[in-house]
Amino acid sequence: MSTGLSIAGVLARTPVGLTAASSAAAVRAGIRRASEWGFIDQNGDPMTVVPDAKLDPKLEGFDRVQELGRSLIADVAAQLKEWKSLAGTPLDIHWVFPSTRAGMPSSYAIPLAADWGSRLQDMLRGIKTRNVRRSSGHAGVAEALHAIDPNDDAITLVLAADSYLHADTLAALEQQRMFGAAARSGFTPGEAAAALIVVPDRLRNAAQIPCVAGIDGVGLEREGLLPDSDTGSFGVGLTEALRSAMAGRSLPAEAVADVYLDINGQRYRSEEWGFVALRFPSAFVSLDYHAPAGCWGDVGAATGALAIGLAAAGWARGYARGDRAAILNGSDDGLRGAVVLRRPGGRAR
Repeated sequence: MSTGLSIAGVLARTPVGLTAASSAAAVRAGIRRASEWGFIDQNGDPMTVVPDAKLDPKLEGFDRVQELGRSLIADVAAQLKEWKSLAGTPLDIHWVFPSTRAGMPSSYAIPLAADWGSRLQDMLRGIKTRNVRRSSGHAGVAEALHAIDPNDDAITLVLAADSYLHADTLAALEQQRMFGAAARSGFTPGEAAAALIVVPDRLRNAAQIPCVAGIDGVGLEREGLLPDSDTGSFGVGLTEALRSAMAGRSLPAEAVADVYLDINGQRYRSEEWGFVALRFPSAFVSLDYHAPAGCWGDVGAATGALAIGLAAAGWARGYARGDRAAILNGSDDGLRGAVVLRRPGGRAR
């Protein structure tokens, strides 16, 4: 059933594009921006990552995340100001930060929230900011969408940013054999930022605001078998998150046509998807999927919002496979998120 919420705007900055539209076009074209970085691996070779070419290469970790988020604040403010019919509407904010790891302690969330919030307030004088929430990791955007009350006449800004480009982060990933020459199923670290502007359908229709994607359902669950488990994942958490997001759907008639995954080269994530497909095959029109990490690398907390942007672009440009899309993401701490989207103008249930 529909959540009564819509995505009214998507903004993005990725290694393959400085806007949501250009990033989506680059992913559709298969453009990849991986390059050698200024860090040396255990074999003495330069590390390969997917950096934002516009950022100062001397910046690391927190500073890169901060700049990525800052770069979208002005665009968000400009978009909200353009919608004059929403003037006076309260604004809720949900920041989505990187997961805690070497080079990125959880304490960084406080100064990031303060910096981004201050900049947004300076640009949106007269707009009342109310609730401010925080989450983290790959499934953080799903968690943010799950927290929105469609009966509350407020706009919600979800802003997510992440960067793995920090010496301590890359060294830890290499030691864990998740990255680098010794990794048997590692991933390519990336960085990006994305923002979603979410509006209740009732408010959006009254204000005549466009919709780029309807939100049909959001599901959250915990996975108990993490990458360091003896067995690896059996896909239980992600399957249950998807079942929750698709509750009330008539299957297979209303199955998902496009699936966007955070598969990044790690065997764990590929196996998890395989078990989801086995456990809930009626949810999908086909088992083909989109894995944009192959173009912009693993972008952590920004993953979910960017995937929503890809789904919206598919409908806007006419190359989507059907009327519904699913975004499936998993955070390092076990949180699993599923977001089911609907083509603008598509029938909600």
